[in-house]
Amino acid sequence: MRVLFITGYMYEKGLFEEYNGGINLYVSWLAKKIAKTEDVEVYALTYGINKEQECEKVKYLRHSYMDVITSVFHPNILKDNHNQFGYGVSIKALYHKADYKYFDRVINELHPDVVHIHGMISGLMQHIESCKKSGASVLVTLHGLLGTNSDCKVEELKRLENWMFGYADKNRMPLTVISTGIKQKAISFYNLSDASNISVIYNGVDIDNSSLSVNVKNDKQIVVCIGRIYRLKNQVLVFKAMERIFEKYPDRYKLIFIGEETDEGQLREIINESNYKKNVEITCFISHERVMNIQYARDSIVL
Repeated sequence: MRVLFITGYMYEKGLFEEYNGGINLYVSWLAKKIAKTEDVEVYALTYGINKEQECEKVKYLRHSYMDVITSVFHPNILKDNHNQFGYGVSIKALYHKADYKYFDRVINELHPDVVHIHGMISGLMQHIESCKKSGASVLVTLHGLLGTNSDCKVEELKRLENWMFGYADKNRMPLTVISTGIKQKAISFYNLSDASNISVIYNGVDIDNSSLSVNVKNDKQIVVCIGRIYRLKNQVLVFKAMERIFEKYPDRYKLIFIGEETDEGQLREIINESNYKKNVEITCFISHERVMNIQYARDSIVL
């Protein structure tokens, strides 16, 4: 079996911070995991990757603007685009003109059995069409919902998401989302008639394990909240709710936030200004092994 992942940037933790979100780390991890499976070839089509973090079992296909443009157009187009188009066009505009042909070529050369697309990417409609022609199965995973995100100013991607949900609803194309909340919002926001084609990828929380010893004092009830700390995720609400419990039981509970801080320090500031700083810990980004150790020790988890 041959699997092709399509995503944005796959830089690893600690490198190129601008592209260090959860989606990129997740796709990198998933591609490497699947690549360990026998009789499975894994390819990743991505805009960039740090060579030091590459997995030898994953074949990376560079997908930068220049890679796409020069694979479709003659290299002189960058010099002569003013004469060819009447006006000088940007590199990004040339990329969008070339992207469909480039992706079509990749599909025809690789003949993947499964194409797994992560997030809303430009050319999504054309990519799905190319996969249909080749006979490849397509799966799209959404790590958020752009239509309800006021911070997203790219209207083109919001329109694309709208189209994608309608197409998937009509054609029963499988979609996966990373939380029940995203699925419920999508059903409501896009008026979906049937969401049976949308599956939820639950986070790696083992809710059946009992408490085990770990480097956390056993005399406290451990409450864990896992996920990138981000304003739209509103972890502040979790703290405010726990703050009421701390008021009543100041020595009984400890709240642990596990996740990279991308909220400009908002949550940490609110915690530091409260009377319950000692009851809360923010671990920032930690290894999967440490996450699992804390999960085994916890008494409750906030999803």
